[in-house]
Amino acid sequence: MDTEDYNSIVKPIELIGDPWTLLIIKSLLSGPKRFNELKNEVPGINNRTLSARLKSLAIDGAIQRQVGLENPPAVKYYLTPLGKGIGPILKAIENFGNKFINES
Repeated sequence: MDTEDYNSIVKPIELIGDPWTLLIIKSLLSGPKRFNELKNEVPGINNRTLSARLKSLAIDGAIQRQVGLENPPAVKYYLTPLGKGIGPILKAIENFGNKFINES
């Protein structure tokens, strides 16, 4: 396996390689969300983990933060085109997961 093949598999896995990140992306596929909305839609995630995953996704370019002009400012998170591109991968993982659960 050459370096290009290796990177084309490893880099995306590093981006979406944990369940919390996938669940955050799934939530954001339906539209922009505030922090507490995400926390409510991702069962079991704590503030620290959510904050860390959002920061990581923003650094990687999968999401962006939008800060409103209100006081205090309303911050919303939304998927970039790169982040939206994860949608079909997530759907394939869900389909596989459902099949796996039903057959085991």
